[in-house]
Amino acid sequence: MRISLGLLATLIALGSAASAETVRSQSSTQIQRTARRSGEVAAPARVPSRRPQDARARVQSSVAAGINANTVTIVSGTPGGTYYHAASDLAFVLDNEHLRVLPLLGKGAGQNPYDIRFLKGVDLGFVRMDTLEQLREDKSILDPDRYITYVARLFNDELHVIAAREITDIRQLAGKRVSFDVKGSGTDYTGRSMFKGLAIRCRS
Repeated sequence: MRISLGLLATLIALGSAASAETVRSQSSTQIQRTARRSGEVAAPARVPSRRPQDARARVQSSVAAGINANTVTIVSGTPGGTYYHAASDLAFVLDNEHLRVLPLLGKGAGQNPYDIRFLKGVDLGFVRMDTLEQLREDKSILDPDRYITYVARLFNDELHVIAAREITDIRQLAGKRVSFDVKGSGTDYTGRSMFKGLAIRCRS
């Protein structure tokens, strides 16, 4: 009886050991399969070479940089005006492989200082000396002389006063209605400044 119990205990122990070994073997096999699957899932995909695309992108960037580096935008005036024709002449005469002048239509000398100071993409512009003074007198503009510089004198700009035949002296326009061209233009500012300097009050 004791031998039978001992044999039974031995058989149970051997069976347990065999079962444990089987479990360990199965677990090891599952772990290996899982590892292989994980390796297959985590494997990085092959990315085609981007060298040709990168080269084309560098070429495009170089072309864009060259065009922008050699281009100067200049704000002029209204179509058919003196400033527009002057800007067109500059673009034609100065055009070469190292410089391109790009004229922009503008509102005239009165607005141009503000466009030069604040409008994106504007490098140069036509102004009158007195319209620069207008910018300096504008209390909403801080340090205008710090951001705008005088480049060159191009020509003298004439101002003509045209009135009815019976007007023989500019002072006779006092109290009368006077047009100073488009509001905000250089002629508008210069004309008003002239009348103010002559102490002539008129209606506009």
